[in-house]
Amino acid sequence: MVDLKFDFKKLSLKDIRNISVYICLFLLAIFVIVIIGISFEITEIDEISLARNTVNNKVYYQEEWAGSGRHFAGPFIKFIKFRRTRILIDFSEDIERGDAGGANLECWSKEGSNIYLDISFYFRF
Repeated sequence: MVDLKFDFKKLSLKDIRNISVYICLFLLAIFVIVIIGISFEITEIDEISLARNTVNNKVYYQEEWAGSGRHFAGPFIKFIKFRRTRILIDFSEDIERGDAGGANLECWSKEGSNIYLDISFYFRF
């Protein structure tokens, strides 16, 4: 049988310093790997991205981050993603779906009578 007991009293001060340096370097390497890992953001093919700085909460646009792909943005940058295709905004009552009294817009004329507007439009970023 092999004796696996280790006597820590035999370690010199130099050995303890070396071990502590190796532990610190190992922890630093783990920290750097994690920071690099969370610094990447992915934008899909049908998306466009705006960058949001999580420290000062400002949003800005950069051309190299707007396209699709994996981007190295940094640990404090998160992407706000939007679909690149056209997006439909619909303020209309759809009777086929059963949306009676749904999301149509209501306004008033000069005479005070109600006017119901059915408006649909597409937009794209």
